[in-house]
Amino acid sequence: MEIERSFYIRVDEKGNQYPMMEFFPPKYSMLAHLGFEEFSKSDKIKYVLKEINKAIKRKQKYSFASDDWCIVEVLGEKCIIRNGFEEFEPFEVDTSFMLNLLNDWMNFLIKYESKQIPGI
Repeated sequence: MEIERSFYIRVDEKGNQYPMMEFFPPKYSMLAHLGFEEFSKSDKIKYVLKEINKAIKRKQKYSFASDDWCIVEVLGEKCIIRNGFEEFEPFEVDTSFMLNLLNDWMNFLIKYESKQIPGI
């Protein structure tokens, strides 16, 4: 499974800035919702990563979402991605993929929050 991703800052016509994620192929576009609302803050991502690692150590299930469009259930070495509206067929990714994604997103947010992204 090859999922391409990119992170960027969207700036609207009023100058408001929003950290965003984008995924390709489009089949995985709902993963972008993992960057919405409080999930666009590094502290929230740090908390989620801590909870995932705690659940893995305890061999427990852990679920998280920023909204109902993309709900992640961590089940050991695999994660099930589903939608609260049944808009797409649930799919599976390795937990290692999810951990890498969230770590990279957190690092991007830290750079953004500390004004270390050139041009922003």
